[in-house]
Amino acid sequence: MGRMNNKRKYLIAGLLSAFFIFGILSLRQAGNWLVVSDKPIHADALLVLMGGVEERIPQAIDLYKAGYAPLLLFPDDYEENPPLILPNGTKLSNDAAKSRHLSRQYGVPDSAIRIVQGPALNTQAEAELMAGYLEGHPETDTLILVSSSYHMRRASFIFRNEFASKGLEITLISVPSRYSTFKPDKWWRSGTSRNIVFYEYLKMAYNLLWDRW
Repeated sequence: MGRMNNKRKYLIAGLLSAFFIFGILSLRQAGNWLVVSDKPIHADALLVLMGGVEERIPQAIDLYKAGYAPLLLFPDDYEENPPLILPNGTKLSNDAAKSRHLSRQYGVPDSAIRIVQGPALNTQAEAELMAGYLEGHPETDTLILVSSSYHMRRASFIFRNEFASKGLEITLISVPSRYSTFKPDKWWRSGTSRNIVFYEYLKMAYNLLWDRW
């Protein structure tokens, strides 16, 4: 009986150790799983999500100048308080305005920039806004989605589901910004990265449970 109890204890200990190791390995990959990266192809437009302007716009500009798409699409977002005031007095009230200004600074002509009127308060709202835009622009059927690396899994999921729910047949190419400071394979080493990973998974769960219904 004692020998059987010992075997059971060893079995339980082995299983717990296996689950523990699996959990640790899974956590180590939590940052990598957030990143979706497709090979860029020629598209009708570059759809750049708002937030993280300083890392998302340079990536979009690189793709634009490489000839992957002739148009930059920015979802209009909420107004910031206070707005950014440039030295010449120009007021940039939100990320869409900042994105347009920065794109101009990089040499992109106004004819290649389009702000889709919103406002969109989050990624789900951006997807709904863009679905409405695309319903009125059937000539646009291929988009390169540009965002921060850690945001790509959730953004791709939300946009694909929103487009499908509207019956839109859109080819969506996900290209994360190479200018992102987020290190997916070492995310647990900094408080900022840990917060990013935690909130990305939390927001993903929220979208699955509430935003889609």
